[in-house]
Amino acid sequence: MKNKIILIAILLISFFLCNYINIFGTNWFKHPDETGYYVLAKELYVNHRLFIEIPLNTSLQTNSFTPAGLFYNGKFAVPSMAYGMYFFTALGFWLGNNGPFFIPPIFALISIVATYLIVNKLFDKNTAILSASLWGLSAPLIYWSNSIFGNIAGLSFYLLGVYFLIKIIDDLKIKSNYLYSGIFLALSIFTRYEYLFFVFCILLAFIHLTKNNFPKLLTNFVLIILPIIISCLFVLKLNSIYFGSPLSFSYTAPTSEVSNNVTSNSPVGLNKYFVSVKRIYDRFFTQDLNPNITRLNNNFSRYVANIFFLSVLSIVGLVSVIFKGGKTRVFFIGILVPTLLWTYDTLGGYHWGEDFSSISGVYVRYFPITYLLLIILFSLFIFKSHLNRFLKILLIIMVVSQNFLLLFNKIDGLNVLLTEKKSYYEVNKYIENNSNKKTIVVSNLYNKYIISRTVLNYSLINENKSEVILSITEDLLRDNYRILLAEDITHKATYINFKEMLPTSNIKIIENKKYPDIYELIR
Repeated sequence: MKNKIILIAILLISFFLCNYINIFGTNWFKHPDETGYYVLAKELYVNHRLFIEIPLNTSLQTNSFTPAGLFYNGKFAVPSMAYGMYFFTALGFWLGNNGPFFIPPIFALISIVATYLIVNKLFDKNTAILSASLWGLSAPLIYWSNSIFGNIAGLSFYLLGVYFLIKIIDDLKIKSNYLYSGIFLALSIFTRYEYLFFVFCILLAFIHLTKNNFPKLLTNFVLIILPIIISCLFVLKLNSIYFGSPLSFSYTAPTSEVSNNVTSNSPVGLNKYFVSVKRIYDRFFTQDLNPNITRLNNNFSRYVANIFFLSVLSIVGLVSVIFKGGKTRVFFIGILVPTLLWTYDTLGGYHWGEDFSSISGVYVRYFPITYLLLIILFSLFIFKSHLNRFLKILLIIMVVSQNFLLLFNKIDGLNVLLTEKKSYYEVNKYIENNSNKKTIVVSNLYNKYIISRTVLNYSLINENKSEVILSITEDLLRDNYRILLAEDITHKATYINFKEMLPTSNIKIIENKKYPDIYELIR
């Protein structure tokens, strides 16, 4: 009963913090992926389709009017991320326009409960309640559950799938456990593609544990595999529809080539599969075989050690798992191996690698399973070590304190995020209230915040950026569109200095007193 009370209390506190911005402010987008999830999910909710028609892209032969976080395939704006989270975000619109922001916190709660259930099955109630508590109060879980992403959702489904696999080992005859496991593992893949590798590894662990009975379990095992196969086939089918090849998706499909495939009824040749595989390899795996040790070390320090600085103590917990043996060791290795490889790949390579170690760093949202494993192993250390009670309590307090310092620091904590999101929302609302539907916003920095009007996102123009934007702007003005320019001089990475360009044309600028970054362009 005591553990249940603690778990309920942690769930309430965590849910409150995961909804911090929903409760105290106006939630909006900070990252383009959030914008894409929201915009396309609303299209799915309202018009029951997973693509958006963009007439201006077609008429002006460009992709620059594609909403932030989506991919233009030559015909439509389509998902740029794994498909599942678009469907789950769409469900949030039942609660109104702010409803999608409550979906990630729900998955956060599921991950906390699933953590408790798994650790309780593999170890004991005390380790389970400490693991669930530290995870529920962890800065990565809380910070990134205030935004619309699929990382926590994918983890939650995966953990539930693993839990039912563990239950199968306890009783091989209950068929419902096989089906539940298969459904949740399939949903994890549908929500985050990397979980295909995680699922493969955990199923190998399951097969190893049941090898003596596996021939007899084959019929039941189909109940696990079938949902996974259906999920993968659904993804491949959608890829074929939107990207011209089952193995292509937004990160590996050039717009021009996708356009040719999507608009053509001709079959995709075998060579297309090899090309798709090559692009996937180039995009995701080349850095793994050519590791940059300095980058690996720097990113590990920033995004693992600095966020969970007592992670070194988790080694003791890992040793205790290895010596424990049985299903505990097998299942844990089945989770640990893909986690280590995923962490290595993400820290080492292609991504962005911002030069700071804050909780808002983009890498942080890629590592929920990494942080969770560290927390479970740390919890094992607490109960397996021979430290006195006072030191153990002190270490727990240190971990919780660090997380709350990260969450409420004055540089990028929750209050800062709340202020930022409120300002982004107000920019969108201002443009909506002070323009008509035939208004185009030319922007890059603000494109991920504005959904009330069509945005010409000049980050999508690769060559001759200034000339192309100027040409498109003049065409739009001739067609009687109202043009607003949203450009921030302090954001050097996206600033193109329209003022310097415009003297060469007939376009003039009208400045805005309320929002200095927003101008109107007229002829």
